[in-house]
Amino acid sequence: MARPELPLDPTEGPLPRFAFDLRGLRAAAGTPSYRELAGRTHYSTSTLADATRGLRKPSLEVVLAFVRACGGDPDEWAARWHALDHTPEQVDRWSLVRAALFGAVAMAALIGFPAVVRRARRTTPRVPATG
Repeated sequence: MARPELPLDPTEGPLPRFAFDLRGLRAAAGTPSYRELAGRTHYSTSTLADATRGLRKPSLEVVLAFVRACGGDPDEWAARWHALDHTPEQVDRWSLVRAALFGAVAMAALIGFPAVVRRARRTTPRVPATG
């Protein structure tokens, strides 16, 4: 028995929307199994399932084979696939964490560190120079 697909929120961005619509196309074709689609397309079941996960952009060849196997319009889907290149890049959570850490370090270096140095200069007792 096949595992159920994980829920997909099409409002999360263009790539999840694209994958969501691929799932809709498959549903409109009678929900053939990925094994059945693999037989029609000559792509593996995991490759076809990945195309509908919305985590990364599938290749155009996989999308067109999937669309043809489900009775969709290849020209429409090719245009939609190309349009994904003209949308803002999906940002993963680790990229956001790295950016936040870099920003914090940069701010400490630019603002925090000199302030600490200035404070240290004011509080360090001066030793008279001996000649």
